[in-house]
Amino acid sequence: MKAKYPSLSKPLKGILSGAFFMLAFAGLHAAAEPTVNLTEGFIGELRILIYILILIVVLVAYIAIVLSVKDTEKFTLKNFWDGVVGRNAADPEMHHDYDGIRELDNPMPAWLRLLFFGTIAFAIVYLLHYQVFKTGALSKEEYDMEIAAAAETYKSVELPDDQLIQITDAGRLNGAQAIFWENCATCHRKDLGGESGPNLTDAFWLHGSTVKDIYHTITNGVPGKTMISWKDRIPSQDRLAIASFILSKQGSNPVNPRVPEGVQAGDSAAAQVAVDSTAKDTIVTPQ
Repeated sequence: MKAKYPSLSKPLKGILSGAFFMLAFAGLHAAAEPTVNLTEGFIGELRILIYILILIVVLVAYIAIVLSVKDTEKFTLKNFWDGVVGRNAADPEMHHDYDGIRELDNPMPAWLRLLFFGTIAFAIVYLLHYQVFKTGALSKEEYDMEIAAAAETYKSVELPDDQLIQITDAGRLNGAQAIFWENCATCHRKDLGGESGPNLTDAFWLHGSTVKDIYHTITNGVPGKTMISWKDRIPSQDRLAIASFILSKQGSNPVNPRVPEGVQAGDSAAAQVAVDSTAKDTIVTPQ
């Protein structure tokens, strides 16, 4: 005598449908969370992956039943298990008979069904996560994040000359001002008018007037003078911002500035008489 399996047509369909939509909502909710940085991203991505895998399992189990049973009203525990393990449908007959040859309607093996529908579910979630909701970082964005992280890690690496371009961003210039006040104002004053160091707001320069010249002066210092090298004290990007900040203050006319020193900017003619920071009446020749 064969064991009877209780019919679970409506309850089973309701439970699986509810579980499917609940997990789908949970997966999308997890995917909708803001993208975290690279150091924390692994946990977030792992959580989303777990939601996806559970969603795939429920989806495949639901579809397995539908594909395994021709009459959807015959959902039973036995048919459910047969669908999972990939057994033939209870009634595979197609009622097509030709010359003694019968046509059957056998379902795909469970493992193949799992693989096939799993790829579909993964593609849908991937599309929503990366293209629709844009909650995941694409390859280009991950590359930019890694470049930024590397730049921060190796910020002491010197910038090549082709990257020494004057910065005009107000935010970076404000940050450079704070660094200048903390490290340079002792010699040059907060208004850049010059104290023991030269005035940085006039048109006269001791070591060059371009952003590259100022950057290299800050980086290497001036041997024999009080201007030290800031290479190991201030990151290269900040030194470039300071050089740009100094140029942005040209012509600001501070009160009671230090007397001009050096060669006037743009003057490639012979040297001009200037007053050095440590000696008077010194002739400074352009280099």
